[in-house]
Amino acid sequence: DDYDPLREYSDRTSKEPLTVFEPHDAVRGEETAIIQYFLSDEVDSVQAEIYDSKGNLVVSIVGDSIAQKPTEIHPWYRTRTTGPPTTAKGLNRWEWNLRYPGATMFEGIIIWSGRPQNGPKAPPGKYEARITVNGVTESKKFEIKMDPRLKGVTERDLKEQFQLASKIRNKTSSANEAVIQIRDIRGQINDRLNKTKDRRINKLSKELIANLTEIEEALYQTKNESGQDPLNFPIRLNNRFASLRRSVETGDAKPTNGAYKVFEELSIELKAHLDSLDKILANSLNILNDQLIGKRLDPISSMINKTIN
Repeated sequence: DDYDPLREYSDRTSKEPLTVFEPHDAVRGEETAIIQYFLSDEVDSVQAEIYDSKGNLVVSIVGDSIAQKPTEIHPWYRTRTTGPPTTAKGLNRWEWNLRYPGATMFEGIIIWSGRPQNGPKAPPGKYEARITVNGVTESKKFEIKMDPRLKGVTERDLKEQFQLASKIRNKTSSANEAVIQIRDIRGQINDRLNKTKDRRINKLSKELIANLTEIEEALYQTKNESGQDPLNFPIRLNNRFASLRRSVETGDAKPTNGAYKVFEELSIELKAHLDSLDKILANSLNILNDQLIGKRLDPISSMINKTIN
């Protein structure tokens, strides 16, 4: 039990709209950073933010009085997700899972042996927690420390681990965003096909969909419909990135030379697919859009809205 908030509590605490108590340092591993704060009254929303030692935003989460979820513990891989801060009158407790934001995700995604929605583990160092309520912000500093049981591992090793894990997360996002983009474009094309019987448009549309689908199936295993389907269907590029990151973050240690080599190989493969996608959008999509405009139909947009879990 943590009695420090009781020791810090004073008559002034109950009168101030917001009081953030001094947090304990966190140990990198299975621990969380626990931020406790006192609200003199229930509020509509609370914003919780974490910044690193250079002032860069690590994570920002808003909680409201309607939708509140506690920090969830996933049984697989013993990974915690960070829930929103609570808004109740009195003492509140918010836990950060010591992870940066995860990869861009899309609805229905199934990944085998990896959880790309969980971001890279934060490296040891100094951090700052900020709580904002109704325009009032209070901040407190704390540290993430290395597990004292580690032998032969330095903070520099863990910094390298974080850097590689972040790069893998970014590549996973790029692959997933391409899938989102392809699916959105396909949906728009099918919508236009329902509005015209023009043979030229039909032919260009079918060819474009076929080319986009080929790239999509290289990036993601589209046959997956349940968590066990990857046993029957080979994983694709985004899953290979996700599995690599899980391997890199297994334990607290410097990444192996093999991990860097696999990352480079996967990155080259991803670039080839994304370059092909860009070429298709610059050529085939523009040709199709010219035909659509000629028939007074809306052109296909290649802009996407990211969904981050």
